[in-house]
Amino acid sequence: MRRYPHCEECGSEINPNKYEDCERYYVSNGRVLCRECFLSEAEEYLERNTEDFARAVGAAIVEV
Repeated sequence: MRRYPHCEECGSEINPNKYEDCERYYVSNGRVLCRECFLSEAEEYLERNTEDFARAVGAAIVEV
């Protein structure tokens, strides 16, 4: 029997045979995260560090 990883934030099993949108997981800051928890972490980062995020994705930052 194959063992699937669990999200270290919410504890849910990352198993594509049981749940939709579980074909992959994300490793962020050394932690395994499901898609929803990864998106939540990314949204928090975006709100706290908007300019860093913009640089990371190649967006221009223009002062007015």
